[in-house]
Amino acid sequence: MDEVSDCELLTGSGRNFECEHCKERFESDSFLKAHLKERHSPFACYCGAKFAAARYLSKHQSRHTAYPKVPCRLCGRTFINNTEMKEHQKSHNVGEKIRCTACDYVTLYKSNMTRHMIRT
Repeated sequence: MDEVSDCELLTGSGRNFECEHCKERFESDSFLKAHLKERHSPFACYCGAKFAAARYLSKHQSRHTAYPKVPCRLCGRTFINNTEMKEHQKSHNVGEKIRCTACDYVTLYKSNMTRHMIRT
């Protein structure tokens, strides 16, 4: 993965370095190498996260099992901590919808309403 093969490099003006996987072009060999490690890394987790080295993948995967699973008492879905589980439980509380006073926007989460109010 550290070597960029000849078939990944193209000659021409401007962006001379093309990724053989997605055809995106780069101005330098180092930008192409960084792209390859970030986007086309062979070290991928089942959750979709990708890593440039096996040691980073291993460290990441330990997070999936390092925390106790906290189940939602309403549906059984599990979460890595109590905070995430409580945030999820709000989705079960139909009567606790938050309505925007300026428009028709409705959400279950205060954080979403705060973000909405900032944007409007």
